[in-house]
Amino acid sequence: GIRYLLRKDIENHKWNRCIQNAANGLCYSDSDFLDTMATEWSALVLNDYEAVMPLTQRRKFGINYLYQPAFCQQTGITMLEPEANLTDCFLDAIPDKFKYWDIQLNALNSTVHYPHVQRKNYLLPLFSEQFELTNKYHRNAIRNIRKAQDENIIVKEDIPASVLMKLHTTRFANRNRITVREYTSCEKLLDQWSRSLKAKIIGAQDANGDIIASSGYLIYKNRITFIINGNNRQSLTNGASFLLKDYIIRKYSGSDYILDFEGSDNQDFARFYQQFGAETCEYYQAIKVNRLPGLLGWIKR
Repeated sequence: GIRYLLRKDIENHKWNRCIQNAANGLCYSDSDFLDTMATEWSALVLNDYEAVMPLTQRRKFGINYLYQPAFCQQTGITMLEPEANLTDCFLDAIPDKFKYWDIQLNALNSTVHYPHVQRKNYLLPLFSEQFELTNKYHRNAIRNIRKAQDENIIVKEDIPASVLMKLHTTRFANRNRITVREYTSCEKLLDQWSRSLKAKIIGAQDANGDIIASSGYLIYKNRITFIINGNNRQSLTNGASFLLKDYIIRKYSGSDYILDFEGSDNQDFARFYQQFGAETCEYYQAIKVNRLPGLLGWIKR
């Protein structure tokens, strides 16, 4: 049956074996990722880790609730064998102490009984050779890549996570709800995973030797997942961000990898990804459940 386990009772090797072997096992459900990015987490486990679901949780005003950590697009149920109705069985098993949920499942999960919205994610399989992939670029992408090259912008690898974070937070920190702690955790994750070659941070360097744009990716199983980018205003006019995407596509072309753009329902981001031939779109479900008492329930609606 499905058991509820606290973090201290979860067997890491069995947990990660499930994530590694399941078709829908993503980097976000790896125990190291969760330990770094979630404030706290517990889990639901089926039998001997045949299916698992992390419950990323917080507590506020004495109320326990489930939330989706920053930089963590999809979690949900990871299963070795797809099974009808398993999603709702897991959701039904979430302990009653969690009065409010705001979570995102993964693309192989499907709930019938819980209110949800469908979210988009763009993917680009990199199986084809380089020329086949770049032939699918839109004219605007090609124009911006050439512009960057004409301005002698080059791509450098092994950029420190701190450089990427500074570029990102300088432009975006006041425009989203991500906390300083969450940014610090993301930097820590990228640093740790870079050392074990599970992350790649690249940067666009201008003619003066300055890094003007940077991107961070997690490399997990057969996916290269775009986690975060940073850039300055100069890079918006010289095609630096286009050059970075082109670099990753070329570097891993002809491989078994899939480039995961990590979104998006935002039309501007979607258009940007589509310029690189990203067509495969997977849908995942975002769920909100409100069981808060009285006035609290009304406030959170």
